[in-house]
Amino acid sequence: MFADLHCHSTFSDGSATVEEIIIYAKRTGVDCIALTDHDTIAGIEQANFYGEKHGVKIINGVECSCRDKSRKRSAHILCYQPKDMKVLERYLDVTLKTRTAQKFKAIEKVKKLYPITLEDVLKFKGESQSIYECHIMQAVANMGLSESICGDIQSSLFSYSGSCYEPIDYFDIYEILQIIDEAGGVPVFAHPEEYDSFDIINELAEKRLIKGIEVYHPRNSEGARKRLLSTAEEYGLIVTGGSDFHGFFKKHPTPIGYCKTDKQNIERILNTK
Repeated sequence: MFADLHCHSTFSDGSATVEEIIIYAKRTGVDCIALTDHDTIAGIEQANFYGEKHGVKIINGVECSCRDKSRKRSAHILCYQPKDMKVLERYLDVTLKTRTAQKFKAIEKVKKLYPITLEDVLKFKGESQSIYECHIMQAVANMGLSESICGDIQSSLFSYSGSCYEPIDYFDIYEILQIIDEAGGVPVFAHPEEYDSFDIINELAEKRLIKGIEVYHPRNSEGARKRLLSTAEEYGLIVTGGSDFHGFFKKHPTPIGYCKTDKQNIERILNTK
């Protein structure tokens, strides 16, 4: 038995519906998945329904956006099996509203460069609980103004040095971890190498504030994985893996099951109190 514990659907910034994700998991022999949409648990009910329908085990999850403010870096925490969804949802809703306001500002900047409208973007937003760059880029690409959704134009617009970049004020990582603890969830540090999060991981592990590390991720190098495995062993942390699936909203292919979590660590998540 193995799992892919990092998947995004149309409820955030993925191109596939919840049912499609589960069908793809079944088709490719993945026994268990976690739907971890950004800052929303809106798809969890569907995930459990379709998981039972198609015979795929579901671990409830969400990816929480936050900041390591002491180091001025972004950070993401995967929360699994939260017991009190309402506690978690109150804080997630704040992030969703903040992101939507940020994207409204970004759209105004994009409109000065490309003849798109807010209505164009909202059409592609669909059931997503916020607006994401992929929705704006779909509006641009649909007019034939970009050859792809995740290519050079996206980077030129929305990277940190991009012409339409808008900063966003996320909760501090310590606040998010406190919220996850209040909700009874299992906090796992996501894709650590992406934001050079090794120092904060050691800090949080020493304080027993995280339960696991996402060691196996497409953007973790082999060297980073070895380093993270050593940290996990030192502090007795859960070791997870996930594809960070977004469907075709990715620069590089990462199908479901691209990175995996083994049975032992699945059980550790399920048995953590």
